[in-house]
Amino acid sequence: MSIKIIKSLLKILSLALLIIGSAYVTTHATEMNPSSATSPSSSPIGSSSNIVWPAPPDQARIEFISEIRCDDLKPKSGFFGKMLRLLGGSDKSDKLSLPFDLVRVQNRLYVVCQNISALIEIDPGRMDFRLHQNQKQPMQYPVSLCYAGEGNLLISDSEGGTVYRFDGKNIRPFITTSLVRPTGIIAFHEKGLIYVVDTGDHSLKLFDYDGQLIKIINADSDSLSLFHFPTFAARAGDNELLVNDALNYQIKRYDSDGRLISSFGREGDGPGAFARPKGIGVDSNGNVYVVDNLSDNLQIFDQSGRLLMVLGSKGREPGQFWSPGGIDITGDTIYIADTFNNRIQVLHYLSVGSEK
Repeated sequence: MSIKIIKSLLKILSLALLIIGSAYVTTHATEMNPSSATSPSSSPIGSSSNIVWPAPPDQARIEFISEIRCDDLKPKSGFFGKMLRLLGGSDKSDKLSLPFDLVRVQNRLYVVCQNISALIEIDPGRMDFRLHQNQKQPMQYPVSLCYAGEGNLLISDSEGGTVYRFDGKNIRPFITTSLVRPTGIIAFHEKGLIYVVDTGDHSLKLFDYDGQLIKIINADSDSLSLFHFPTFAARAGDNELLVNDALNYQIKRYDSDGRLISSFGREGDGPGAFARPKGIGVDSNGNVYVVDNLSDNLQIFDQSGRLLMVLGSKGREPGQFWSPGGIDITGDTIYIADTFNNRIQVLHYLSVGSEK
């Protein structure tokens, strides 16, 4: 290598160090500025707007807060990752797309996307993300996740037939047997119970916090409890859970011991019916939210299954969707994985008595 080439490379490296060093100083100065602190966990991530549903003069019940677009998120990298991008390089982890399910924990959003087989940690305040994966036993196709208490997350790997646990630093296989194609997952961490929807086995499976199978629900003669390709699940308070029985077009309610309480829903494309139901969530008043992947809408029901509101249609505007997937409701803030629009929509439930 000639001396001229070596000198040129040294100049490029010096320039890169100067740029990265400046960015480092700016970033850490922001971290120490109290005015830049992120919102508390009970507050929405994002900024409020004047878009509400239903429209005036009716009493507003849902407010649009913001959207988090995948194209606007940047990878949070170390020194070598920054050097690579500075010199014109990139890799597949530079871009997120097709968000499918999500959960909020404190001021972070944890997401699984269809283009990356990893757990994705998003910092909405900085609009950056980092990937978490087990290098020795990697997830193959993560599809759903939930908070499991004490800083832990559980992630279902549908293709690998495994549930992984993330402790805030590391991801490790947790439930490795008794599953065919796990999808929806919820945890009653106060009771030490984990429910996993096994789409491939048309069942709901109950595990303890050691990962040991306790029971399988879908094995009795009661036709009301038989599943047909169930998918997502959600907690409903401290003692109940909801399961999306997708191809029976029903939402089923169980107690935390696995006993069927009630169900509602029917097949169709009109209000109150389901075409391809996906994510489900519950607000502080017990209302049930069901995302429909084919109808591109969000339907809201009361606890008995009575339809309260239908929100959305196919499109890219606030409150419109394109093949949406999972939903998370934390502190009455609603996060929806708007999959084919490559964004997360952030809404807020205006409970009875709220002024808007």
